[in-house]
Amino acid sequence: MIRRGFPCTPVARTIVDMAVLADADELDELIDRAVATRSIRPDALLVACASARGHRGRPFLQHRLDARGMATGPHPSVLESKMLRTLLDHGVRAPKAEVCWGPDRRYRLDFAYPQLRLVIEVNGWTYHSSPEQARRDAARRNALNRAGWTVLEFDWWDVAREPHRVAAEVGAALARLQAA
Repeated sequence: MIRRGFPCTPVARTIVDMAVLADADELDELIDRAVATRSIRPDALLVACASARGHRGRPFLQHRLDARGMATGPHPSVLESKMLRTLLDHGVRAPKAEVCWGPDRRYRLDFAYPQLRLVIEVNGWTYHSSPEQARRDAARRNALNRAGWTVLEFDWWDVAREPHRVAAEVGAALARLQAA
């Protein structure tokens, strides 16, 4: 592929090649950034991995894609991907990702356990820093609370720096709601 007159490796091939050199955290971050910036779609990355038979990086890449639950949402943010990995790494069963809820399905919930009416929202600075977005977030949270949902919210610091606490809070909420 040629970009601005220079030959470049396609994103999928770069990720497959990096699987030989990167550790798990570096490869996860590379995948997160590529998907979040829409440089590659999750389904295209899965296809690229499957078609890289014989490549030394393929087994490790496949392992990282499996571990991250890559196909759970169509457009996961970097923070959403980290959150899902945090839950899975700590033995918390995977929630449904990118659930549409509310009047005309107007609200997009980052993660939900619909049968338990539990929502997990992860608020990164990129999408949740403006006053307008804060108002929309509050309206969604209030609508969920009025409908009897439990809403847990975490930010980047929580997920990246305190993953044990985050997983424990989600696990405790799941246990409480399952017992009710």
